[in-house]
Amino acid sequence: MTKTASDPFFGTNQEPISAGRHAQVFAAGSYSADLPTVSSSLVISATAAGNLSIIMANDNDGQITTFPIPAGLSQISIQVRQIVTVPTGATVVALWS
Repeated sequence: MTKTASDPFFGTNQEPISAGRHAQVFAAGSYSADLPTVSSSLVISATAAGNLSIIMANDNDGQITTFPIPAGLSQISIQVRQIVTVPTGATVVALWS
């Protein structure tokens, strides 16, 4: 059975968290759908500091976590099932295997 981002057991994958075989790009804006699968990490490019809102792999619907992101290029090793909002001037690439 294919695992999805909404599968509560998928957050337990054992792959290297920095590895990625697939990617999805998110421009600034709001999103309401789960990723196709839980991310291994997020790569973020931002022209200015801002706040990125996400739902973690095993968190409940609506349980939003907000991360401050710096200007520049950064990578967060985090398992996310949904990108909620990307700040103006930022692009997020979700990576997974």
